Amino acid sequence: MLFKNLLLAAVLLSVPAALSLPSGPVEGNPAIIPLPAALSVEKDKPGFLINNSLPILKTGDKACLSSFLTGFSNNIHQIKAVPVQNANNAVQILLKKNSSLSPEWYSIKVTTQGITISCTSPAGAFYAAQTLKQSLTKDAAGKWAIPCMNVTDSPRFSWRGIMIDSGRNPLSVTELKGIIDLLAQYKVNTIHWHLTEDQGWRLEIKKYPKLTSIGATRPESPVPGNRNKGNGKPFTFFYTQKEVKELVDYARNRHITIVPEIETPGHAAAAITAYPEFGNSDIPGYKPRVATRWGILPFTFSPTEATFKFIDGIIEEVCQLFPNSPYIHMGGDEAPKQQWKNSATAQAVMKKTG
Repeated sequence: MLFKNLLLAAVLLSVPAALSLPSGPVEGNPAIIPLPAALSVEKDKPGFLINNSLPILKTGDKACLSSFLTGFSNNIHQIKAVPVQNANNAVQILLKKNSSLSPEWYSIKVTTQGITISCTSPAGAFYAAQTLKQSLTKDAAGKWAIPCMNVTDSPRFSWRGIMIDSGRNPLSVTELKGIIDLLAQYKVNTIHWHLTEDQGWRLEIKKYPKLTSIGATRPESPVPGNRNKGNGKPFTFFYTQKEVKELVDYARNRHITIVPEIETPGHAAAAITAYPEFGNSDIPGYKPRVATRWGILPFTFSPTEATFKFIDGIIEEVCQLFPNSPYIHMGGDEAPKQQWKNSATAQAVMKKTG
């Protein structure tokens, strides 16, 4: 009798590992942002039961698995994605080689027995994780579940981004990581990082240390709500190259590309204050300064070979710091021409080159 009871207990204990238990009924109204290209959901029916952990099959493409695990982390419900070797009730990630589909394409099929994700790259696996996080809900018994559904998604826009102005109002590395996490949640894939301004140079350039030793400090800042009044407090801030590399890697692991902007030829007061020889030094009353107010300042780089070499030296280091960015943004906006009009050097260049 004892052996029979032990055998029965062993069989019963093995059932949850072999059979997936459906959740209780779920409403089936996932708030997925942005809305997928195609979505069908079973409402008020049992879904895929998660409870407190989501098992992920280790088999398949390792890069896609790693990307999914990164994408599913930091969910607000503290549900952990746990890699497992074998399980029926688990997430299976399939890498599809299909050149006709976007590299950010993915599909999700959720049943009471498991979840199947198909993707064309690790980015698709990452975005599938975001969709699953947004689909988490409580079933009728109060346990975490995902409704049975079919999702097929591919972005309408290949460039989905925001601009962060660190030239005027820089944020800490910790704050920027928080923004990156939030952007990743909504499948944003690009940050245009505005790093230099009239009001401050924020990027360490080893070849030109005065850009930060001088150009990263302004004597004061405008008072919030009154842009014409200063607060009387000096402000210094810049990102070290180590911090930049850390942020670039952090963003890349979340499939976000950081595109840096180095302003030329205008919005360059901070750089010209640090290295006045690259401004229009032959004009009357030439006295560059790091700006303490917002707006458009007259300081522009001078059009000389020395200036071009200076900018080339900066861009060489920028390219090394942002290796996965297809672009370096060179600014080009709001460059007043008055200093060039008053500069004999600039006028000579204009006359020579037409």
